[in-house]
Amino acid sequence: MKKPVFYTEIAHVLALVLLALGTALTAYGDLGISMVVAPAYILHLKLSQVFPFFTFGVAGYPEKHEEAMNIESDIAYLKSKVEAGAKYVVTQMFFDNSRYFSFVERCREAGITVPIIPGIKPLTSLTQQSLLPKTFHIDLPEDLAREFRRCKSNDDVKALGVEWGIAQAREVKAANVASIHFYSMNAAASIEAIAKAVY
Repeated sequence: MKKPVFYTEIAHVLALVLLALGTALTAYGDLGISMVVAPAYILHLKLSQVFPFFTFGVAGYPEKHEEAMNIESDIAYLKSKVEAGAKYVVTQMFFDNSRYFSFVERCREAGITVPIIPGIKPLTSLTQQSLLPKTFHIDLPEDLAREFRRCKSNDDVKALGVEWGIAQAREVKAANVASIHFYSMNAAASIEAIAKAVY
C-alpha cells in the first residue's frame, strides 16, 4: 500500500530545500546573509498565506540586533514581522535570563503577543570566551564569565555549560514559556544532560 504524503512532510521537504539553497548561496555566492534570508522570509510568508498549515517564526534579540539603532527600533521591526504573519519568535542565545525576561516584557508592551521561545546555548569550548561575544554580539554575565575564566580545558567548560544551562532552563521553564530552543551545534551531549535535569 502506497504511503500517503502529508502536508507536514511536504512542508518539511520545502524547508530543507530552502535551507540547502540558502547555505549554497551564502557559501559560494558573493552575497550577504540578508540577501539570502530576506527572499526566504518572503517565500515563507507567501506560502503561509496560501497554505494555512505552513507557518513560520522569526528571530528575536534580547540584547538587540547588531544593526538596530536601539532596542526600541529592533522591537518595532520584530512587531512588523509578527503583523506580517509570524506565529512565534525564537530568541538569539543569551546567558542572562534577566535579559530575556526584560525583552519579553518590552515585546508585550509593544503589542507582540505570539510565543517568544528562549534560545539557550550550552558552553562547550574555551574558544567561546571570545568567539560568542564577537560573533553574536552578546554579553556573558560576570558570574558566568568568572567561572569561565577558571576553566582549564574544554571538559571544564562543558561541565560549566551544563550547570549554567540547567539553571537557565529551570528558570525560564518556571515562567511557563511555550518551549525552549537549545542551540545544539557541538553540544548534543550537554543538551541531553540539561534536558534530563530539567524535564
